[in-house]
Amino acid sequence: MVIDGPRVRSARTHRTVRHWKAFTPAVGLLCGVALQTVCVPASAQALAAGNGGAPRDPWRFTPSIGVDETWSDNIYLAPRGGERSDYVTTFSPSLRLTRFGPRLTVNFDYNPQYLYYARGTNGSGIRNYLDATANATLVENLLFFDALVSVSQSNVSPFGTLAANSVNGSANRTESRNYSFGPTLRSRFGNDVTYSAGYHFNGSTADNNAYSANHSSQLFGQIASSTSYRDLGFGADASRIAQSYGDDGEIVQETVGTTLTYVLLPTLHLRGRIGYDRNSYPTTGQPDLKGVSYSGGFDYQPSQHTQVNVQVGHRYFGPTANISLHENTGKFAVNASYTRDQTTSSGAGLALAVDPNYALVDQFLRATITDPVLRQQAVVNALQQAGLPTSQFGTTGFLSNQLYLQKTLQLSLAALGLRNTATFEATRGESQALSNIDTGFDVFDQASRFRTVSFTANYSYRLGPRTSANFTATKIHNQAILGVGDTKQRQLTASINRQIQPHLTGTVLYRNTHQTGSGDNNGINAQSGNYYGGSYRENEVLGSLRLTF
Repeated sequence: MVIDGPRVRSARTHRTVRHWKAFTPAVGLLCGVALQTVCVPASAQALAAGNGGAPRDPWRFTPSIGVDETWSDNIYLAPRGGERSDYVTTFSPSLRLTRFGPRLTVNFDYNPQYLYYARGTNGSGIRNYLDATANATLVENLLFFDALVSVSQSNVSPFGTLAANSVNGSANRTESRNYSFGPTLRSRFGNDVTYSAGYHFNGSTADNNAYSANHSSQLFGQIASSTSYRDLGFGADASRIAQSYGDDGEIVQETVGTTLTYVLLPTLHLRGRIGYDRNSYPTTGQPDLKGVSYSGGFDYQPSQHTQVNVQVGHRYFGPTANISLHENTGKFAVNASYTRDQTTSSGAGLALAVDPNYALVDQFLRATITDPVLRQQAVVNALQQAGLPTSQFGTTGFLSNQLYLQKTLQLSLAALGLRNTATFEATRGESQALSNIDTGFDVFDQASRFRTVSFTANYSYRLGPRTSANFTATKIHNQAILGVGDTKQRQLTASINRQIQPHLTGTVLYRNTHQTGSGDNNGINAQSGNYYGGSYRENEVLGSLRLTF
């Protein structure tokens, strides 16, 4: 992938499952994108010049507009015999407003998509994508306020029709909205002890009658010391989250704990924690889930290229783990991780997971482009040329109002050359419900435990100073372990990307998708029947132009 500018070299609503690869295009593609040249508008460069890379004017408005023309031979992703082709024109204006100041940081990015179907197969409409965050310092070194709003397109079930983009019609997709806001007190005692306490109000809704809107109130506090006293550090924390679904149900999560850190070597820190958890369900009569929790492990960073983090322990539901390995030599990168812990539905709005495509490019460019505004523009440009969504918070895997246990194993490899990049990613995830909130359809109602396995291979080749080619193969398998549902999808994508002018980019893309779905419909009610099965084949051709002002 080629974008104008200096070349750079390299160095992740809880309602989603952590294995994003099952529902988005290949993340590996972006390793190549990030290593190609990055376009930063001359006006933006001038703003930063002579000011240490920091913008002279903290407010920036960057509009752009894109036009896509898509042809699909199965626009509604119907089973064999019911296919209908159509041409879809998409107008996608983008309004981006940013401010990075000492007391106020704002990021507003709205990308609506206006869809027109030439043959009227799906009805014209609008798909909304919004990322908006604000962080304000109300009283310096004491009182802060954070807010977030996110709008995206979500899959209802991992066992239904999984659409590659927003132009396809699918009863398994809905528009979801998350918001969060609240104040935080944060300061320190002397030079060695820091403390924080705050309140956050979070909410989530969706344009799907089967999913119940919810909101939560979170109280939290934390105190921590440095490791300056005999290489020892301590900390304590407490949290209470009350998540409500109207008259349908409520989950209350309470956690307290204390931590101890010991600096064994400058590159090796030992960490331990002991605490107590309790999850209660006031409206359902379900017994409390509670017990002592403990964990131990270490952080090891022998060089700037290698980092190992290990934490293993036990909570009321069984073993927990948070293990990661990162190795990056500049030409070869390895990332491996294993996690096992509980997670919740999307009540914790401020904890929304960043889209992995966005996070990966941002990580590669962080050391080279220190100015946050210029780096954000570079990330968006790279995503656009790769034919991927530019939203910071991506498409979610499924909708759930439950508290569930999530286990995820991930491995990614990247070989990085001057003109080409090859990547491989493998993910194995397992989800199991821990609560029983009755709010209508929920994927855990039909599959209380299910597994997702995905593989992605990508090859990116730089054809010239402004042109690159990308090839991606993805395979996904979502399978119920206890319950109903079995979906397999195979997807092949090829694209050519061109920087036509400094502010104009173009993409031509071909995608072939084959999905098979099966499930015993016995016991599946009419409301949830749309979210199972989903067998289809599709060929899609897309041409795209985007102009940044």
